[in-house]
Amino acid sequence: MRPDAATRFNRPEPTPEQPVQELLQEVIEARTAGEVSEVLLTAAQQGYEAGPLVRLERLLDTAARFSYALDTVCGQQLGARLDVLGRQLAFLTREVHDAAEDLAATVGVLPPYRTPVPPRIRPRPALSTTPPTAPPRSAAVSRRA
Repeated sequence: MRPDAATRFNRPEPTPEQPVQELLQEVIEARTAGEVSEVLLTAAQQGYEAGPLVRLERLLDTAARFSYALDTVCGQQLGARLDVLGRQLAFLTREVHDAAEDLAATVGVLPPYRTPVPPRIRPRPALSTTPPTAPPRSAAVSRRA
């Protein structure tokens, strides 16, 4: 958007980030409300080591500014849509942060019989495998009279 902005060749090193899948796994393995609260606070964290929700909000904001800069009717409409989505995400991020703080205030531990079980997911076939062949059709086809 700006000719003097950093390019992919001279931009600063990005901050280390924790993938959402790792955060999800931490919630699945959590046994206390405090552990889940910490994960939610990490997802909604502001600042230098921003969480995934905040980074997504920045992405939407940047994409909205890009769309507005196109100076077309379609670009203005898309920019407005992205801007609204960014504001909605900012609201949700604040809600997640508040819920995480409320969860941290509770002293909760899962009883042994209530520990979460990982979801059952059927393994997908490898990309290099071929689907099973259909059974051969019999040559003799019976006809109904």
